[in-house]
Amino acid sequence: MILCSSAVRSKNSFEEAMAAISSAGFSDIDLLAINTWVHFNPADLVKDFEGIFANTEAVLKKNNLCMRAMNIGMNRTPPSPMTPPISYAWGILYRNASL
Repeated sequence: MILCSSAVRSKNSFEEAMAAISSAGFSDIDLLAINTWVHFNPADLVKDFEGIFANTEAVLKKNNLCMRAMNIGMNRTPPSPMTPPISYAWGILYRNASL
């Protein structure tokens, strides 16, 4: 299995990036979620997990892609004790990503 990183299309929208990666022949993806860069901002995931999850799942299905890995980058500012762990939220997406 060879994964393609979503970073290869970091200047494109998420939808365009996934279409291009799929068109290149990849079926497995490594998604990036880095604050203020690329397709996902981890802070936004905490604010709207359901919306981001639904959109991500739909785009991956549409392009016959399966998320196999994710790289997450955060600010150096410690999260609030009331903020759920980002890794937990994306873990749910990963477990459900049998696309």
